[in-house]
Amino acid sequence: MKSSKVYKTIVYLMLGLTALLFLIAKIHEDDIWFHLSAGKYILKNFSVPYLDSFSYTAVNPYIDSHWFYQIILYVFYSIAGFFGIFLYQLLVIGAIFYILFKLGKKSNFYISTFCIFLTLIIANQRFMMRPEMFSYLFAILYIVILESFQKQISFDCHCEGRSPVAISRDCSRSGIFDFTGVRKRILYLLPILQIFWTNTHGFFVFGPIIIGCYFIGELIQQKLLFLHVITSPKGVAIRPILLSLILSTLACFVNPYGYKLALYPFLLAGEVGTIASPYFKSVSELAPTLITGIGSFYKSAFAILIIISFLSFFVCKKFSLARFMVYILFLYVGFIAVRNTAFFAFVSALITIVNFEEMKILQLPIDDKAQKNLGYIYMVFVIFLSAFLSFNITTNKYYRHEKSVQQFGIGKIGILYPTGAIEFIKSSNLQGNVFNDAIPGGYFVWNCYPERKVFADGRLEIYGEKFLAEYKSVTDNPDIYWQRIADKYKIDYVLLQALSPHSKNLIKHLYKNNLWKLVYVDEGGIVFVKSDLKKIKPMFNELNLDRYSEYDKLLAMISYANFFFYTEQYEKARLLYIKVLESEPNSVEAYINLGAVFMAEKKYNDAMNCYRLSIKNSSKYAEPFLGLAVIYLNRKNYVAALESVGFALRRKPVYPEAQFLLSYIYQKSGQFKNAINVYKEMISMNPADEKLYDSLGTAYYLKGDYSEALTQFKKALEINPQYNEAKHHFDVCSDKIKEIERGK
Repeated sequence: MKSSKVYKTIVYLMLGLTALLFLIAKIHEDDIWFHLSAGKYILKNFSVPYLDSFSYTAVNPYIDSHWFYQIILYVFYSIAGFFGIFLYQLLVIGAIFYILFKLGKKSNFYISTFCIFLTLIIANQRFMMRPEMFSYLFAILYIVILESFQKQISFDCHCEGRSPVAISRDCSRSGIFDFTGVRKRILYLLPILQIFWTNTHGFFVFGPIIIGCYFIGELIQQKLLFLHVITSPKGVAIRPILLSLILSTLACFVNPYGYKLALYPFLLAGEVGTIASPYFKSVSELAPTLITGIGSFYKSAFAILIIISFLSFFVCKKFSLARFMVYILFLYVGFIAVRNTAFFAFVSALITIVNFEEMKILQLPIDDKAQKNLGYIYMVFVIFLSAFLSFNITTNKYYRHEKSVQQFGIGKIGILYPTGAIEFIKSSNLQGNVFNDAIPGGYFVWNCYPERKVFADGRLEIYGEKFLAEYKSVTDNPDIYWQRIADKYKIDYVLLQALSPHSKNLIKHLYKNNLWKLVYVDEGGIVFVKSDLKKIKPMFNELNLDRYSEYDKLLAMISYANFFFYTEQYEKARLLYIKVLESEPNSVEAYINLGAVFMAEKKYNDAMNCYRLSIKNSSKYAEPFLGLAVIYLNRKNYVAALESVGFALRRKPVYPEAQFLLSYIYQKSGQFKNAINVYKEMISMNPADEKLYDSLGTAYYLKGDYSEALTQFKKALEINPQYNEAKHHFDVCSDKIKEIERGK
């Protein structure tokens, strides 16, 4: 018995250590910088922002739903720098795991610890300094408080006439937390917590929804109508939940923006799922979980947790409809966007622990001694697995296996940010409007505001769908859109990153554009200015691997190799990608880009080999499937080409290059109706792209529908009267129609 307690203690300690090590991660995401900037602004001005002052392009009012989180974040950073940021996250995420561990001790030890382990695997990718961590904490607190209240009500039903000592003893055994005597009153903490949640993160709407689930669940299980809650004696137990629901809903309006912030979650709802705009659909963390390529450990843990948590409802002595409703809600939330899987993991782990605490007595087909031995085997397994995982976290092997840029340590991954490029912009005194890749936009704000304002950053909701469509169009197809954007926003200089997918096409375009010149290159950033700016002295930093840690060397080599590839310096790019693969044979990005280099050099067999090796190492990326589709198309193997481009679009549903290729393959194989449907879908996402109308017109022409073809060629020319290819197609189509009319 004593040895069992020792093993259990070690299991808890090892899981706690693993959680701590996951939290000791260098900053690698971009949103933290505009959160710090906003916190600094609020403290300096003693006011939340109502109009955005960080950007010169934002058109929507700035409803800063994270303002309270941002103030605390900036205070922690001001006091202790990056360690303060780590401490801030440790306090919030640590509180969640404390609750799970506390509840786990009163539930089934084996299920509880295994669920916590699975949650660590799933949630660690979201251990970033984002305000969503407060939503995890508040959701857990709401469920704990509501469960405690329900337990108090159930005790009241059978404790009449019993001694206070006996009642207190039973309450302390009842699970959750011992709120003896105050469990009813603690329910009214929820409206107070709701005020904090509302002013911390946009997911605050889940507060009233969770309460509503418990209210409706109790209403149904007690077979009451809504009016019975007020009039019937049986409704006494549910009235506090209803009152808490009403007060918590009203608490959503206690914020600096009033009803506008209360409605903010409905704006967030438009960022995910089928109703999302093309730009939002292209953001990887907003993509549905089922079609998103995620790490193998992560994927397995997510599937196992779903199974265990669902089955946990069948081991309860009494099925809780309220609990099940909350579970289904967060399961759905976890499926609609990959970033929400951590939310589901925390909530489902808690619900599973509570369900197993109320577990039926099960007769297992093995004797007590065998059960005890299996228990020891499990504990040794978890201790070993936690130790193994901890070692791999501290050596970054875990992150490499999961194809993540995360690194163990405190600070930031400097190579991911354009520090040198921004210093160059400042020292060269570049003035006017910047066009920047949105990914490092927050970092630009943090380093350049108020002297310079950003073009775009991660606060997508303040820019509006029209602007985001423009941004996506220019990053996808700069040959058509760049000059329009440059003229409209009076762009004076450009900040891009070779490691960012948003910058790829723009680097290619601007490098060959005579109106722009390259003035700065390093591993973190690239700067272009107008060609007529003669006074700017260019600075091209050579790759110096001695400056970097082992893992940063790979990122630096990939960054420079990408730059060489985008600027058609194929030999330099090829040599660097090969060097990356010598150091990291499983680098998927290196295989993909090396394959693209071989494609540019028309070495199709070598390209195919690279793409296949990429897929072998990880099948989550769309690019190698698209590359294979192009090769199959060149070989006129339309069936294989269609299959490969289909794989690409399943991994990346909004992928213009793949969609365009798909329609082209349909055309080449005579499937004109399918080609037309794909072009129409693409036009719905990019209605100002003359190239798409021209292509749609070509599909109609090949189908024999010359009248509709002529209409599409006209639309292309209305957008761009100088589009020579569309002019030629229009003339050919007009002649064809005249020829047919003469024949009649």
